[in-house]
Amino acid sequence: MAGDSNSQCVICGSPLRGRQRSFCSRGCKNRHTNHHHQSYARQLQRARSNKSRLVRMMGGKCMRCGYARNFAAMEFHHRNPASKSFQLDARTLANLRWSDIEIEAAKCDLLCSNCHAETHNPGAMTDATCEPPRPAELMPSDHGAGSMRSNCPLSSSVSR
Repeated sequence: MAGDSNSQCVICGSPLRGRQRSFCSRGCKNRHTNHHHQSYARQLQRARSNKSRLVRMMGGKCMRCGYARNFAAMEFHHRNPASKSFQLDARTLANLRWSDIEIEAAKCDLLCSNCHAETHNPGAMTDATCEPPRPAELMPSDHGAGSMRSNCPLSSSVSR
């Protein structure tokens, strides 16, 4: 207890005075708190854990196309930008109270990265559909080993 002759700061060992219980100063308290809560690895772990929890809570898949393979590709789209208090990014998910995150998430739809980009940029849609090259379409060896033909009509770099 403070006032006892053997009460010391848990960080620097200085004697505690008055109402001090564990730390002699704000600096020692911050050093203790930062050591436990503010390390980058710990923030990253909290952000990933909270995002995973939030994605599961919101159905676990894109509301438009059903994508559900990688939660890193899942994004939170505010239905009404005017009601947006903050974005649900890694920093926010790591550092805000869960109750505040839940309130903000209620204003959002869960979308994959592609659907989110299409929602924000509808004028950038293309008419052509690109298909990835298939192994059966390997180019002849005189065009370089391992080269593949593109099925994309937008690709002008590969001649057929």
